[in-house]
Amino acid sequence: MADRTQRLKWFQRGAEALFEGGTWLAAAGGPLAVFAVRGAAALTQLVIAQADARWQAVLDQPIGVLGEGYDVPGPRAVLRRFSTAPDWPGVEVAFADEVQARDWEALQAAHRILHEVLDLDRPVLRRLFAAEIERRDWRAVVQGYPTARDEVNRLLGDPELRSGLAELWDLVTGDGPEADDAEAQARLAAHWENLRAVALEPFT
Repeated sequence: MADRTQRLKWFQRGAEALFEGGTWLAAAGGPLAVFAVRGAAALTQLVIAQADARWQAVLDQPIGVLGEGYDVPGPRAVLRRFSTAPDWPGVEVAFADEVQARDWEALQAAHRILHEVLDLDRPVLRRLFAAEIERRDWRAVVQGYPTARDEVNRLLGDPELRSGLAELWDLVTGDGPEADDAEAQARLAAHWENLRAVALEPFT
């Protein structure tokens, strides 16, 4: 029987293979369903990545509620932030219209979202917007954020999906009986299909 370290590697490799390329989205229809599936996938990957940590505490971290350390940038500051943006490459291009129009209120709203997604340690949000972050599509992150936040919070409040995540954690951190990498990946794929079915239930 494989040791715990080896089993975790199998499941981590399985998750990378399972979600690579986004083919797991094919069965979802409509923007809400897409975010539901992406949210379930993000939570699945988080459970595996946090197998040695208190992953439930990570899941319970509220999305959309910034800490006391967040200061809303003033009009001049936010215009400068979106004009140079050394920490967010390409954001000055994505929001060039707002900067040119000096629409600091729109930029303040965008800043709040990008700060949470990019600067704070919110693993679910980082995974949820992984494709947009990779291609630096900051406008898509801002536009998709409200729906993504609502869907993740809905998923975390769903007792069936929460139970499914707990079962996944037990599977990943348990004693077996996976005998090899292929068996671990097959079990993970079966678990994912169950979680996806729960996530899509309101849309079917």
